Amino acid sequence: MTIEWIDSNEALVELCAHLRQQPFVALDTEFHRERTYYAHLALVQLASTERVACVDPLASLDLGPLDALMHDSGVLKVVHAGQQDLEIFFDRTKQVPAPIFDTQIAASLLGLGDQLGYAALVAEVTGTRLEKLHGRTDWMRRPLDNAVVEYAAGDVIHLREVYARLDAELLRLGRRDWLDEEQAYLLEESTHTIAIEDAWTRVKGAGRLKGDECAVAQQLAGWREKSAREMDRPRRRVLSDEAIVDLARQRPTKAQGLERLRSLDDGTRRKHGSVLIDLVRAGVETEEADRPSPLDRGPRAPFDSAVVNALAAVLQVCASAANINARMLCNKPDLERLASGDEDLSVLRGWRARLAGDALQGFLAGGARLEVEDRKLVIR
Repeated sequence: MTIEWIDSNEALVELCAHLRQQPFVALDTEFHRERTYYAHLALVQLASTERVACVDPLASLDLGPLDALMHDSGVLKVVHAGQQDLEIFFDRTKQVPAPIFDTQIAASLLGLGDQLGYAALVAEVTGTRLEKLHGRTDWMRRPLDNAVVEYAAGDVIHLREVYARLDAELLRLGRRDWLDEEQAYLLEESTHTIAIEDAWTRVKGAGRLKGDECAVAQQLAGWREKSAREMDRPRRRVLSDEAIVDLARQRPTKAQGLERLRSLDDGTRRKHGSVLIDLVRAGVETEEADRPSPLDRGPRAPFDSAVVNALAAVLQVCASAANINARMLCNKPDLERLASGDEDLSVLRGWRARLAGDALQGFLAGGARLEVEDRKLVIR
């Protein structure tokens, strides 16, 4: 099949008109963001059952027809581990492409592996072995030679067959609604952006902060988020996570206090020192009622470790019956929360509840028990 290289507005309009008449389009993107806050789109790979194309966004194209395709509710967008692909179009249009089918999520629901890579999934489903010769390509350079273009197109060529087979198997097993539940978060705007006031929750080490330390971290991370967006620079280039945590813990109120922080480089200290001091003071002076709650809520209610082990056995029986990994259903910390009486858990909602959550709650309530039958555990 010929791989079309799309570098004119006329060709893009014609391609998108074709794709909007198709039931689905396989989608992948190449981008750079190592030195920027926003991902800079370098290539868009698209495929229907009839055509395969690579769109060159560096050719000064009007990408409006492509945006319209992404938001056409009549065309399913098939992606693999597609959060970043969707985020690129959300950043452009402030709308999340929909509807979608994420083959990585679908594979996990069929017991093919958690967070399975694209090449591994293609090999598992189709038997085709993909070469990874051009994985480190600089996609912003032009021209791209034919071998590189073919490599990029491979990310959507095989995705069509993978999608068809996974979708058929999900339908056969009655799990298509499971996929809709699992990938619903990808369609939420909050998944692809972050509120300024919540930026501190993504700071590595923020879970160890308490009291006014959280308020200071909130001030610092919020300022960093706004600055990174305005300058289109990575967050870490504005202020590191380590520096935010150190500033929140030590809470220096004078410039001399900044000099004691090894996590704060001289350039940042000189350029932003006074701003950082003001942010620390603002955090310290935040009224207690207005401070964000610590991410670590403290010790949970007590639980019996033997009960947790029994719950893990119930979970494994349920997972084995469905031929999926038990980790897809529930992890050990959640089992501990369940044993301590917490019921605000994903395993007690949706398809997970039907598959395992109801059995777990039944076991805790004494309405179900584990037995050995033919040297295998079963739930009665």
